[in-house]
Amino acid sequence: MKYGYFTNYRKAKTKDPFHYYGDLARGLLIVASIAMLLSVSPFNDSLPQSFAISILAAVIFALLLELFSTNQNFVTITNLFAAGGLFIAIEFYISTQGYALSDPMFIKLQFLSLLFFLAAYFNAMAFTFRLKSYIIKI
Repeated sequence: MKYGYFTNYRKAKTKDPFHYYGDLARGLLIVASIAMLLSVSPFNDSLPQSFAISILAAVIFALLLELFSTNQNFVTITNLFAAGGLFIAIEFYISTQGYALSDPMFIKLQFLSLLFFLAAYFNAMAFTFRLKSYIIKI
């Protein structure tokens, strides 16, 4: 007996696995938002903007990640450019400030930079595999 959508869904599950990394990338971006929120208070004196703006930016970033579905191409591309842009911005900020390797602010920023780099990488992988599957279907 065929059950419409569910039959197609089962068939799709038995085909070659679709390489989808959007949820992993979104999870990394949420971890980065939480790390930003947790580290705002100890590093309040060394932040270039006010305490409230830092918290507001991290909360808005996390909420926007949860509101949009990563199954949409524009969300994957937006996440890719946001994560890549934040990675570049943080690395540029570190290079211009001249932090010592043992400085806690340096370690925090490198950790955030790593999270944003991984998120950009997995968003790029998700978009690439989605693009390949679209080309193969044509």
